[in-house]
Amino acid sequence: MLLANPAFAVGTKSVTDDAGREVTMPVRPQRIVSLYEGLLTIPALELGLNVVGSFGRDDDGGSLFGVDFIREVLGRDAGAEGIVGTGPLGGLDLERVRALKPDLILGSELDMAMLGQLEKIAPTYVLHTRASKSTGFESQRKMARLLDKEDVYNALYVQYRDKIEEVRGVVVAYGQPDPRQSTAMLVMVRDDISVLRDLTGGMQALRDLGYRALIWSKSGREDAFGDGWRTPLSAEEFPRLNPDLLLATDGFVAATDPTDMLSAKLDVISPGWRRFSRPAQDHRMIFVPSAKIATTTVASAMHMLDAIKRWALENPV
Repeated sequence: MLLANPAFAVGTKSVTDDAGREVTMPVRPQRIVSLYEGLLTIPALELGLNVVGSFGRDDDGGSLFGVDFIREVLGRDAGAEGIVGTGPLGGLDLERVRALKPDLILGSELDMAMLGQLEKIAPTYVLHTRASKSTGFESQRKMARLLDKEDVYNALYVQYRDKIEEVRGVVVAYGQPDPRQSTAMLVMVRDDISVLRDLTGGMQALRDLGYRALIWSKSGREDAFGDGWRTPLSAEEFPRLNPDLLLATDGFVAATDPTDMLSAKLDVISPGWRRFSRPAQDHRMIFVPSAKIATTTVASAMHMLDAIKRWALENPV
């Protein structure tokens, strides 16, 4: 009977999660339910873990978000892989979670209020996704170590480091400044403009290429306006910014090239920005879909590298 339970079949271990809780969980979980798609589900799937349920999807595995992160980041179909939803956005369905018979639930700091109920279903591990020290795909590396997938992560990381060298070489070969001697800034354009901070795989790629964050605040500190994942930027400030590379992304609404959409939004938010923005005039601006670069995965970092490589190839100096 014990061997029939996957948690016992692979053995258990006691660990301390990011919330400081002691959790007894399977060494190699066989059925995982994730409560945060972009920052937990996608990293787990890239590591080859068996995710059976993900918050933000319907009964057939279709995405309830504006874009399908699993398809955009990993090129996979959630429904075809047997991943189903665990309730509508804003309303986790505990009975659906229970019906999936998970042997591990992956949650974030956003799920703290429900831990008592979740723990009655399966061991629940809280992985911080918005902590200031958890940047790039650091949380994916922690997940790999926790769930015995370090070999998979290491293989992904080797491919990533090779791609870093390749893209840096292309940028320099086509006449753009060496990233190791350049600045970059990534902004999100919604109804306003904000500067994105370290959190995602896309930002990790910029840093690993060698780009330094543009110090744009009057105080000279990148974190002058707090430690959140984005910092507001005024419409007057935006056209005056002059990083060596300016990247703009959407607010998780575009699955394809967002250039036209974001350019039109900027026309409304900051009229005349094209005439004053040096990066825009000098073809040092890249528009990237947020769904591809916003997860805490090696895959998102690779999408960012692909975008920079295309820009360098299309804009030789």
